[in-house]
Amino acid sequence: MKPHQCSICSKRFTQVGGLQQHMRMHNGIRPFVCKFCNKAFTQKAGLDQHLRTHTKVKPFKCIICCKCFSQSVHLRQHMRTHTNIQPFGCPICKKRFKQSSHLNFHMRSHMDETSALLMEQYVQAVQEQNQNMDFFNLSNVQPVQDGDTLYYAAQLTSGPEPAATNPYLLQVLPSNNIL
Repeated sequence: MKPHQCSICSKRFTQVGGLQQHMRMHNGIRPFVCKFCNKAFTQKAGLDQHLRTHTKVKPFKCIICCKCFSQSVHLRQHMRTHTNIQPFGCPICKKRFKQSSHLNFHMRSHMDETSALLMEQYVQAVQEQNQNMDFFNLSNVQPVQDGDTLYYAAQLTSGPEPAATNPYLLQVLPSNNIL
């Protein structure tokens, strides 16, 4: 049960702090200010992420090629370059892509032959594919020290059965492996 409800959009929260944080989105209060450029944020996490654009700190490191990233989402996208996982599929020609941006670019090739209905199906398919990427969530990233090297590891969460939902998702990253 989520007893705390937003009076503006009716979203519910389990804790009053979550509601208070949410209300800043509606009322425009941005208490977290960047000391470099004065850009303000409603959440401290947003400021922390933004600060890395100034400090050039890249705490998320690929354990395969050692490339570093300032955001975990960029590491997650990068990790697909090392696998055969192609979670983004064209609903028109069934061609598969590792990055949603590559699929978006590809969709331009279908613009002359695509009706509004097909574009609506495409948008819905992309949204569903993004939801199916939860197994590749790096929210449980843990720092690991190896001598002088600091890298990050995360255990993959259980995901959908690859063969059942997407024949292109190869089982190269079982749910119990560490990245």
